[in-house]
Amino acid sequence: MEYLIYGYLQKGEDAKAAVALRRLRATARLQPTFKTAFHLSSTQSRYALERRDWEEAARLVPREPATLDWDRFAWPEAIVRFANGLGAAHLRKMDDASAASERLQQLEAVTRKAGEDLFARNIEVLRLELDAWRAHVEEREDSSVALMREAAELEAAVTTLQRARSIKVFSVLPAAARDGRH
Repeated sequence: MEYLIYGYLQKGEDAKAAVALRRLRATARLQPTFKTAFHLSSTQSRYALERRDWEEAARLVPREPATLDWDRFAWPEAIVRFANGLGAAHLRKMDDASAASERLQQLEAVTRKAGEDLFARNIEVLRLELDAWRAHVEEREDSSVALMREAAELEAAVTTLQRARSIKVFSVLPAAARDGRH
């Protein structure tokens, strides 16, 4: 379903993406797995971010549905927190953007402590990207560029590692596309 929604968004078929997203969210008896948590988080985040609907991104509710044990799924939660923070940064709600960054840092630490280094790195990429946008909004351009470069380099390394392990996931928005030029 994630790739279907992504495809619709890439083709500018936002209405079809919305229908597919509603269908996913309305599915009864979802399996309580990482894959389910990831798809629920990434699709709603992608839907808001790809359309640059910053208000919607800032309003996304993490850790839903409550029937999933979200304490087991830090990376999927991080995806929604990233969308919250990016939306807040674009709306200049810096306290909310900072809170999202702090939560990302907490999720990264918990994931690293659990020995899930690959997931921790993915969360770190999200945090660095969000911090880059926060710096940009605060007109700290040197810091913004340095943080986004660091995120892009880490994302490239993570992608290489994921390919080596045949892990089939992709970021909500590639770092190169999040730098504001694309």
